[in-house]
Amino acid sequence: MCNADGTLSAHFGQAPHVVIVTIEDGHEVSRETRPKPHNPPHEHHEHDHAQGHGRGHGHDHDHPGKFSPLADCQMMIVRGIGQPAAAHAERLGVALYAVAEKTVDEALGAYLEGKLSHDPRRIHS
Repeated sequence: MCNADGTLSAHFGQAPHVVIVTIEDGHEVSRETRPKPHNPPHEHHEHDHAQGHGRGHGHDHDHPGKFSPLADCQMMIVRGIGQPAAAHAERLGVALYAVAEKTVDEALGAYLEGKLSHDPRRIHS
């Protein structure tokens, strides 16, 4: 999930785009940017997620639309994601990596080198 400048969004729900990368035999063969469907902002977006808010969002009904650009994907890489969206990805069978890398290229490079690691602390409760 990324911003227009190629940085990974700090929160899956706020990312305007997804970058779809096709990998074959350990190499990138194509890259496509897809818009993410717009959902109205929720009140919980008005505070700083870095501080954490310790409560569930309760917006699981919003996630199917947010995941529609990923319908043909096997995994997703994010810098941050809410627990309900992470659970929705799991139900869809999409592997989730919540990572510290700041750009699509950094995360993809780490993945291709076998060095990308999932940090469960980046899943907001």
